Amino acid sequence: MNGPNNSREILKTREKLKTREILKTREMLNTREILNTREILNTREILKTWETWKTCEISIAEPADAECIQKIFDDGDFEGGISVKFNREPDPYLSFQNDGEHVVLIIVRDTQKKEVFGLGGCVIRQEHVNGNLQNTAYLTGLKILKSYQRRINCIIPGYKLLEEKTAEYNPFYYTTILESNETAIKLLEKRRKNMPPYIYIGKYTVFCIGTGSKYTSPKTSNSGYGLKRGHSDAVSNFYKENLSKYNLSPKSELHYGLKNEDFYYLQLPDGEIIAACALWNQQSYKQYIISGYGGIYKFLSHIPTKLFGYPKMPKAGTPANYASIAALIIKDDDPILARLFLKMVLHEAKAYDFVMLGLFENHPLKDAALRFKHIKYQSRLYAVDYARNGDSSDCLDGRSIMLDELSIMLDEQPTKLDEQPIKLDGRPIKLDERPIKLDGRPIMLEVGLL
Repeated sequence: MNGPNNSREILKTREKLKTREILKTREMLNTREILNTREILNTREILKTWETWKTCEISIAEPADAECIQKIFDDGDFEGGISVKFNREPDPYLSFQNDGEHVVLIIVRDTQKKEVFGLGGCVIRQEHVNGNLQNTAYLTGLKILKSYQRRINCIIPGYKLLEEKTAEYNPFYYTTILESNETAIKLLEKRRKNMPPYIYIGKYTVFCIGTGSKYTSPKTSNSGYGLKRGHSDAVSNFYKENLSKYNLSPKSELHYGLKNEDFYYLQLPDGEIIAACALWNQQSYKQYIISGYGGIYKFLSHIPTKLFGYPKMPKAGTPANYASIAALIIKDDDPILARLFLKMVLHEAKAYDFVMLGLFENHPLKDAALRFKHIKYQSRLYAVDYARNGDSSDCLDGRSIMLDELSIMLDEQPTKLDEQPIKLDGRPIKLDERPIKLDGRPIMLEVGLL
């Protein structure tokens, strides 16, 4: 009686085993096919890249390359609420030279097409690091023409050449990436064998603040201070006493192009200076061009936003009439004094559509800046660990960080400014607002150099 049943069970079991073997074999074959296909595709990509790279050369830029460099700056897409494009006309080569004591600028050229399609720079200057002057190196201007972005990877040889040409200065390397440039962030934050690690330090915010309205007019009746203009020995001594209190602060407050009349300060009756800064106009060699408006900003660009305390919206395609607040120092980081002083300076800056003030995330004066009506954009600050010490961020102690202008040089596309709630006549026009955060250190950044 059990014989037929056993035979059926045996046959059933054999069928199951055969089915499993068939499925397993199919899976193995499919996996092999997938792997083989991937290898073929990868090989094709490698060969394609190699064929392209064989016709390319990387070298140090020369003055004669200015026109080619300008074409790279002109390349880009235009999208977002407010799209801002950074430019260095009329001569980008000379513009870079104004940024530091030594500048290494590299280009990548397609020798077959005789076209420059890649750019990168490193600005060497003396800055304060943990209270001492030392060489620093700011990596900037890393750009590639859109038509080459997926055809060739010139990043690794570019970084190697920059290291080779700047190693003699033994600098502290650092850089910034725009918060909106997600592609660059993912690419450079990932640890790679032949690339220096990017060590995240924190966020840097640039506030674009309107000028010359009732919202920025100081109430002189209760100030008790007198705003003075000009540079003097007393102003110089004030900076000598205070610049070393900040990390990455410049050796001197006298940046390229600044004149005596560009400085403003508050002085007590006994002669003590308690606040100082400079209004830095770099439009002759650095421009911010509004590429276009989208969303609610397209509507706002047609109304007089300056009357309501916000920056004046420049006509699309035209350079912004702006200045940067540089070398801002307030005694004891007093936020009330800072707001009063900034109001006075903004009133003096009424000839500009707006001024740009850059502050590191937890800078003691951040709250004072936030109280002004503004539009902002954010960047991420990194130490670049060429020495591969594991974590270069601990090279900086707990001092506030001061950076005299970080602009949008690392973005391959125009910047998208953060969209924020704007009120006209007390009625809010609702847009996005993004929070700011950082670690426990006070940090100070400015706008004006790169």
